[in-house]
Amino acid sequence: MTVLPGSSLSRAPMRLPLLAALGVTFWFLAAMTIRFLGPGVFVPGGSLLPLVFLLTLPVAWAFVWLGLLLSGARGAAVFPAATLMTSVAMLCDGVALTFFPALYGLTSVPLLLGAAWILWGAGLIQLMAYWWPHSTG
Repeated sequence: MTVLPGSSLSRAPMRLPLLAALGVTFWFLAAMTIRFLGPGVFVPGGSLLPLVFLLTLPVAWAFVWLGLLLSGARGAAVFPAATLMTSVAMLCDGVALTFFPALYGLTSVPLLLGAAWILWGAGLIQLMAYWWPHSTG
């Protein structure tokens, strides 16, 4: 694994599996959120849907912070670390939506809204990670 400037050399060998595991964990938590909030929140035109998307901002920030804390990624390693976590999460989501849609406990239209919410969260995490080194540096 290439070690980027500003990252911790001592933690580099364990970073890849840890970040992948965090991506799976974050995806699973999001999938279970969809399952349990689903029928009441993920409905077309639902009044709670915009609130869930808005509340994803602090949750995404917490996921970035936790991923960086546990992996030790710093500086230029922040964006690749977050990209690995979110890529794994999106891959899990794609496989689950295709082969195990019952996991989410929703019918097709609400399921699409839940999938959109997961993509929204993944995008937020990547944007936050892109700006992270500039805001903390």
